[in-house]
Amino acid sequence: MKSQLDYYIDNQDELVKKYNGKIIALKDGECEGVYGSKTAALKSMLAAGHEPGTFMIILCTPGDGQYTATFHSNVSFDQVALK
Repeated sequence: MKSQLDYYIDNQDELVKKYNGKIIALKDGECEGVYGSKTAALKSMLAAGHEPGTFMIILCTPGDGQYTATFHSNVSFDQVALK
């Protein structure tokens, strides 16, 4: 079974056409609801009896900005110390 993230990525274009800029909750390949906040989405999904970890809440937008992260560091290593 595909993960909720895989479903979102595979269907992102269609989801963005319907829900662009909205917070959605996904479970088992379905949009379970559209919400005004992630907190409202979480409360609603839990109240409906969905177990944490079985659904995904995401801001529906184009691109990969909602599900990827880039970390930058100012730390540098002495190449000799790494050997």
